[in-house]
Amino acid sequence: MAIPVVERLSMIIVLLSDLAVIALLVRCLRARERYDRDPMVPPGPVSVIIPAYNEKEGITAAVRAAATGDHPHGIEVVVVDDGSTDGTGDLVEAMGLTNVRVVRPPHRGYVDSISVGLAWSRHDLVVVVDGDGVVEPGLVRLLTGPFADPQVGAVAAHTKVGNRGSWTSRVLHVEYETRLNPARHSRWGRAYAGSGSAVAFRRGALQETGGFSDDTLRPDVDAIISLERDGWKVVYEPAAHAWTEVPSSLWQLRRQRGRWTAATILRVGKYLRAPGQQQRQPDSWSWRAALVGQVAVPVLAPLAEAPLVVAVVTGNADLGVAWASVLAGHILVAAVALRMSRERLAPALIAPLQVLLLRYLNAGLMIRYLQAALRACLEGRQLVRTALSGRYLR
Repeated sequence: MAIPVVERLSMIIVLLSDLAVIALLVRCLRARERYDRDPMVPPGPVSVIIPAYNEKEGITAAVRAAATGDHPHGIEVVVVDDGSTDGTGDLVEAMGLTNVRVVRPPHRGYVDSISVGLAWSRHDLVVVVDGDGVVEPGLVRLLTGPFADPQVGAVAAHTKVGNRGSWTSRVLHVEYETRLNPARHSRWGRAYAGSGSAVAFRRGALQETGGFSDDTLRPDVDAIISLERDGWKVVYEPAAHAWTEVPSSLWQLRRQRGRWTAATILRVGKYLRAPGQQQRQPDSWSWRAALVGQVAVPVLAPLAEAPLVVAVVTGNADLGVAWASVLAGHILVAAVALRMSRERLAPALIAPLQVLLLRYLNAGLMIRYLQAALRACLEGRQLVRTALSGRYLR
């Protein structure tokens, strides 16, 4: 009796996995929808803030792309040279662009750099661009168009992977196109809107929600959640493309996802205890559920491979074929997403590798970091950055 029951449970897992693939496909299709089908005229001029620390390799391209963008009301660019030692600020000043200014505060990190940029910028609409990112022509105009709606607090761009020379970076290219970018269109994945290389904010909304916090490992994502929980709309503009550089080795990927995972745990502990202040929207429970899901889903995701184990042990070929069909579904989803982004379809073939690699990497990191957080709590430590990035995680 035990084996039939296990096989039935495994088939249920396969069916749930199929539903998850279908949901992912629908999300990819819907992610290409514009926030508003009619072109929206930006309501005013915009300030582009580029925090940079030792970014001499790519800073000139980033600044030129931002400063020369088309915008009906004009663009000012504020480059915050965060104590660079490689001449980043000098390179920008040598460009001689009249709408670009360089601010040189002492080196104090990403959050303070954005705060300095906000202080030196003049306009209500602000676009934050990574120092190693490159934006396409028209991005600033596209990102600020949705602010014609007074309820919009932030707009996320479509992030594309620029370095695709290694297997790791190719895997992440598929992840960005099939998961991270479409998630920005979904309310349940809206927090990822802040993780792109270009995000636009309404200055008043940022000030109302406290701006960028320095008590987190990912202040950009936390800023988005603060806007969401206080009722501001956060939208995604798929036509606005910003290029970024991703980890090119497994070691770099592990370090990046470790930081993301620790930030997720800190975020859940922080925001589940903090109710929204404005409550413009009655469904404030949904962002709390989404936060919990960011912890629960990675931990439970490896159960999707249980049917394969059962198929091997019991010799149930039908169950094995059903499990393989799920991976085939991921290839289909990747092909659709890449096609809609006008990318080559060949990377879709590594979608199963992307799914399996990141599934177990994220699960292992989440379990490890949850253990570290629990140990810190049991020892009476405050659950802050040092508890998750200190000696427990070395």
